[in-house]
Amino acid sequence: MDMEQLEAVKVVGKGAMGTVFLVKKDGCDSPLALKAMSKSVMAKKGDGLRRAQIEKDILSRLEHPFLPALVGHVETEKMMGWVVDYCPGGDLNALRHRQTEKTFSESIIRFYAAEIVLALEHLHGLGIVYRDLKPENVLIQSNGHIMLTDFDLSTRLSPRRREEEKEEEEREDVEEIVTKRRPRGRVDSVVTYFKKAASTKQPVSNSARVSPVLRKEKDKIASPTPSSSATPSASTSTSTSTSSSSLATSGRLNSFVGTEEYVSPEVVKGTGHEFAVDWWALGVLLYEMHYGNTPFKGANRKETFFNILVKNPQFMGPSTPLRDLIQRLLNKDPEKRLGSSSDGAAGVKKHSFFGGVIWEAVQHVYRTPFVPPLSALHTNGSPIDIEECVEELQAGITSAKVSEDSNEAVPHNWLERLSRSREGNAFGVF
Repeated sequence: MDMEQLEAVKVVGKGAMGTVFLVKKDGCDSPLALKAMSKSVMAKKGDGLRRAQIEKDILSRLEHPFLPALVGHVETEKMMGWVVDYCPGGDLNALRHRQTEKTFSESIIRFYAAEIVLALEHLHGLGIVYRDLKPENVLIQSNGHIMLTDFDLSTRLSPRRREEEKEEEEREDVEEIVTKRRPRGRVDSVVTYFKKAASTKQPVSNSARVSPVLRKEKDKIASPTPSSSATPSASTSTSTSTSSSSLATSGRLNSFVGTEEYVSPEVVKGTGHEFAVDWWALGVLLYEMHYGNTPFKGANRKETFFNILVKNPQFMGPSTPLRDLIQRLLNKDPEKRLGSSSDGAAGVKKHSFFGGVIWEAVQHVYRTPFVPPLSALHTNGSPIDIEECVEELQAGITSAKVSEDSNEAVPHNWLERLSRSREGNAFGVF
């Protein structure tokens, strides 16, 4: 695709990895979204170019009604990017905040949850671990159905048979001479972990995003410090290669990535993770949709991680199928977590909360909870120079600091919404 074919209408989102534009394409009536990234900025991030290539490769493999399809790829001397369908309905977080009680009814939760389950099932079937499920990454298409977005933290993981996993666990049992399997890198106890962490001062972060930085030594778990949990830096490149070799030999990932309130216990511990992290994130998302807040959020990052490791989510009211589903998804043991068995997504789909759902017909539902209003596609003011805009925005984000007393270069607007909220009310269906 040629850049000359695209006309930028406006900027709809920006983050550490790129800037998202609403664009028009010559000869195409449908609005499109362009994610553009500065090559110079990505090069400074260490693994930026590699992550961008992985995201592009993943997008090129997707063919599902609830996942983005790669419309085209653009590249110039200064930038690279790709074009996907534009979602005019904003994101799930913005939609929730427009509800009277800032929460969704169970019928609406069931609708959106069913579509997310189908999207994750497709990704996992391709060997893709999403690793960044959160309401800001669940967009609303023009037809009211969802679309997962932002795959810059996703990665490919070769599917492994359960028999192979069990054989590896048995070998670890013999090697460690214990009656209960303890994966490498697990500390003796959570108390020990936080006693060690207490000796290291950590700045309080306002960001909900966990830096995509890999643990340098998976056998040593320490509290995140500026050198080990900073936003992508030159050291990231070395760590990334370590993760790749680990993936090839063990079939597990050891990256410390995700969104702070959504990361799973195994990611916090650094004991290796796989597809189960996405089912944990789904549990957190469903809790937030139902109660209006995430279940483990603390006063700072360290407290949030402590809650994820040792605390159980607090529920209100009588026991319901939705509550049971959330509890099963938020099992701290990834081996016992719903969705982690050999059935995978099929086990989640069989839960009583989804009783009566005709899975083959979900994508054909026409009366969705919320359908975004039609809006004219026109530019406001002078034309936007995409290359110049990307360079300016990315340079500003890269230089931002999360706090005055920290050397941790965390972009100040990780929480920038990918899409702006629009007017409209959701109504109960499904």
